[in-house]
Amino acid sequence: MASIPQSRSRHRKVVVLTQSGFQRLQFVQSQSNIWDDYTRTCTLEALSERTGLSTHTLSKVYARKSGVDLRTLVRYFSAFDLTLEVSDYTAAEKMNAQAKSGQLALSQVAIRSPSLGASAVVSWGTAPDVSTFYGRVPELATLQTWVLEHQCRLITLAGMGGIGKTWLSIKLVEQIQSAFEVVLWRSLRPVLRSQFPLTVDDLLDDLLKHLDPSSAASPSATTHGKIRRLINHLREKPCLLVLDNVESILNSGSSGDAAERVAGTCQLGYEAYCELFRLIGQGRHQSCLILTSREELNRLQPLSGENRQVRRFSLGGLQIPDIQQMFEAKGCFYGSADAWHQLVTYYDGNPFVLETVANTIQRFFGGNIVEFLTSKGLLLDDICELMEQQFGLLSESEKAVIDVLASQSIPCSLSMLRSQLPDSISTIKILGVLKSLSSRSLLNKASNDTVLPSLPSNYVKDYVRAYG
Repeated sequence: MASIPQSRSRHRKVVVLTQSGFQRLQFVQSQSNIWDDYTRTCTLEALSERTGLSTHTLSKVYARKSGVDLRTLVRYFSAFDLTLEVSDYTAAEKMNAQAKSGQLALSQVAIRSPSLGASAVVSWGTAPDVSTFYGRVPELATLQTWVLEHQCRLITLAGMGGIGKTWLSIKLVEQIQSAFEVVLWRSLRPVLRSQFPLTVDDLLDDLLKHLDPSSAASPSATTHGKIRRLINHLREKPCLLVLDNVESILNSGSSGDAAERVAGTCQLGYEAYCELFRLIGQGRHQSCLILTSREELNRLQPLSGENRQVRRFSLGGLQIPDIQQMFEAKGCFYGSADAWHQLVTYYDGNPFVLETVANTIQRFFGGNIVEFLTSKGLLLDDICELMEQQFGLLSESEKAVIDVLASQSIPCSLSMLRSQLPDSISTIKILGVLKSLSSRSLLNKASNDTVLPSLPSNYVKDYVRAYG
C-alpha cells in the first residue's frame, strides 16, 4: 500500500529578511507614528505593540541569522499595510550556505545588517534639515540597495544644480545610518564665494578626529599618511562618509580652446582629493563614500560600472505629484492637469527651479499657473544665475555643440551634428566634447544607440538660445 505523502503545509518555512525587504520596512516605519525623529529609529517595544510580535522575535528578524517563520514576516509587513513580496525574504539555509562558501561576505551578513540602534558617531556638519521631503522613493530604494546589499564602496550622485542631490544624500543617510558605526556628512563648498574650498588636509584632520578621537593629529603627518590612516579606519569599522558639492574642488574652466579644461579634474592644490577618492573606490574595506557633484571625476570613470562597487547615480527631476505636494506647502495654486504637466515638464522637475517659480506664481499671478505660463517670462533671474554656473565656463567647442543641440527639436545623430559644426572641430573633438558635457550633467542620456545625448529640457534650451 502506497504511503500517503506528508502535507507540505506542515513544514515550517524558515526565512530571513533581505536587504530590499528591510528597506521597504524601514521606509514605511519612518512614515509611521511610532518613528522617533530624534533617534531615527523605532524601539523594539513600539514595534512589538504595533505588530503583536515579541521583542525577541523582532530581534531575530533584524539579526538575519537563525531565521524566522515566513508567517512572522507576513504578520510584520501586514502591520504596516505592506504585502510581503518574494524579493523581501530568502531561505535561511541559503543565506548560511552562501556565507560558508564565501559567496556572501561576512560583512554583508553581520556588519551591515540593519540594527535598531543609533550609530555610535554621527556628525552632520552643515547639512540642512530635510524633514520636509518630497518623492524620491525609487531613488532611495536603489541607493539603499547599492550601499547595504551590493556593498558599494563609492557612489557619485550626479545631476544639474538644484536637482536635489544634497537633500537626497541626507535623506538616504537618515534611512541607513543605523547600519554603520560612524556617519559623517561634510560639504566641500565654501560658505562665501570669496573663500576657498576645504583642503584635503583639513578634511582628513576633521574625519580622523571623529574616527579616532583619542589619537591626536601629528603636525608633521603627510597627506598620504593621513589617507592611509583613514582607509585603515574604513577597514576596521563600517563608516558612511558623504562629501557634498564636490564640484567645488574641480577645475572651473577656461575661456578658449587653447587652454580647454579637462572635465572632471581637480583644481591646482586639490589634486590629492582625486587620489583619495580613487584609493577609497579601489580599496578593501567595509565602508561607503558618497559624493554629490554636478560633474563626475575623471579618475573614477575607469573604476565605475553597473556591476562594480564604484557607481554613478544620475539624478533626474521630481514627478508632477511630488511638485504639487511641494507647491501645496507654499500656498494655494490652481491650474488644469495640462497646465501642471507643462509647468513641470518645462522646468524638468527641478525642485530648486520650481521653488523659485512657485514664489513668482504666488506673488505676481495669484497662484494661477496658466497665467504664468502665458506670460513669456519663464526664465527668471534666479534660474539664469543657476544656468550661468552650469554653462558660463564652456569652451568655444562646447558652446558650438550646445548651440546646435539647442536648435534641435528632436535628438540628432552624430552625422547631423557633424554637418552643422565648422570643419575646425574634428569628429574626435566632437566626441570628447559630448563626453565632457555628459559627465557634467549637461546632457541627457541618449534614448537609443542611433542618436546623441540631448539637452535636458525646455528651460535649458531657452537659456542657451537667449544667452549662449
